[in-house]
Amino acid sequence: TSENEDSDSDAPQRVLVDTATNTLLFYGTESEARAVREIVSALDTAPRQVSLEARVVAVSKRAAKELGIDWSWSSLPQYPDVSRDVSGSWHVSGRNAGMDGTSAPGIIRFGRGPEGMPYEFYYTAAIRALVSEGKAKMLARPNVTTVQGREALINIGAEVPVPVVTTSNNVTTTGIEYREAGIILRYTPRVTADGNIVARVHTEVSTPVFVDDLKAYRFQKRSADTTVRLKNGETMVIGGLIDSDESRTLAKIPFLGDLPLLGAFFRTVRTSRNETELMIFLTAHVLDE
Repeated sequence: TSENEDSDSDAPQRVLVDTATNTLLFYGTESEARAVREIVSALDTAPRQVSLEARVVAVSKRAAKELGIDWSWSSLPQYPDVSRDVSGSWHVSGRNAGMDGTSAPGIIRFGRGPEGMPYEFYYTAAIRALVSEGKAKMLARPNVTTVQGREALINIGAEVPVPVVTTSNNVTTTGIEYREAGIILRYTPRVTADGNIVARVHTEVSTPVFVDDLKAYRFQKRSADTTVRLKNGETMVIGGLIDSDESRTLAKIPFLGDLPLLGAFFRTVRTSRNETELMIFLTAHVLDE
């Protein structure tokens, strides 16, 4: 065994790599050189690029019910049946029984209906109608491009100052750290041999709430993690991220409402609670080389 190791170490190197010039030198026969060239050509390819379009929509809880979504079953019920005649005109007639989503709660994967018309077309039209009626609001529509295997990060929000107390040698100091709050989306795609996209998706929505007693912020966090497989150009939507906002309104008669005991008879406090559902639409496209 030692003789073989000595002979291998004394043998001349047939492959030399020069990282400075990004070149590969091979010493061997012509047939071996052709085989090495084929292997290098197959391996030395540029990674595919994926373009991601994200649409973040806030929908009121009542409007979300109008869309007919049941996140617990992840399904889209009753979509129109479409067909196209010989002249190329589209016709809408009746409604189908619906379509299935993915097995993960809160996630819907849009496919294509008859004649290749995507179901997302009808769903997007319903969302736009809600936006025009004031029942929904388009918060952001960012676009980002990444290569397969690399994470794309979309951060829509702000940095919130958070006090941090440290103690060293019996000396207590208070400093400030900044924490990200808002909508954070992490997307890591991989392009398969048949042109489909397999992606890991992490969505996080954090909202800072100021606590008077602590004189600091408390963060409400909702997140979703999934791995999906989509065709090029298909859309998925992540939902079920509920945000509730409670507000109190004080109405009182001047002077009388400020009396210590009788003031309660001259003032009223109204509490209102508003729930919105955050929906994130993700559409990925494989860019041509």
